[in-house]
Amino acid sequence: MPGKRSADVIQVNLRLPRDLHKRLGHEAEKADRSLNQEMLIRLQQTFARSGADRILDEARTNVALAQKLYDQTMELYHRIGRHTSLAAYLLTGTGPGKKKK
Repeated sequence: MPGKRSADVIQVNLRLPRDLHKRLGHEAEKADRSLNQEMLIRLQQTFARSGADRILDEARTNVALAQKLYDQTMELYHRIGRHTSLAAYLLTGTGPGKKKK
């Protein structure tokens, strides 16, 4: 039967500003798609993009946390180094750059 639609597709009546309709039509024509296809693709892309944005936000948070942990580790490393040098001096009478007699 011609014109019969799939059960999983619904028809929506949508009001668009004239300039947006014109832009969508122009982009659809450039991509050799129907206006309906262009609108569907763009809507689907927004969902994909929002998922990608969420992943990117999580990655930025993880990078910031990793940087903070790195900074803390380096601070501890330098503190340990200072204390090790002091302990060596107190125990042996030598310090960094000095030779034992």
